[in-house]
Amino acid sequence: MCYFTNILNVSVHCDIEEAKTRENEKLQHALQEIKEAKEKETEKLQEMELQFQEFKEAKIQETEKLELALKEMELQFQETKAALIQEQEAAKKVAEQTPSRQENSVNDVDNELISKLTAENDQLKVSIA
Repeated sequence: MCYFTNILNVSVHCDIEEAKTRENEKLQHALQEIKEAKEKETEKLQEMELQFQEFKEAKIQETEKLELALKEMELQFQETKAALIQEQEAAKKVAEQTPSRQENSVNDVDNELISKLTAENDQLKVSIA
């Protein structure tokens, strides 16, 4: 009986060892798959980080470009405003120095009236004398 027990024990022990070996192989295979997946995800992450850095740099450059354009516009605005003020002042001076058409026509009417009144006054002096 002892002989059969030993054979049975050896057979069971071999089965257990074979099962352990198969399980170990499965675990090694799963571990290898996990390592490969980790490498792929690490590469993806590095790619995304690089893209993010490039995007960030492009954003900084675009912001600088827009700020420069804004400063140029502000300068142009100030220059245009100053030129407009100078033109308005020059126009006021010209307007003050040049009599208007209405003033000219009033002066013409006044001169005509004075001439008529002078002529009439002279006629009255002649008729009285």
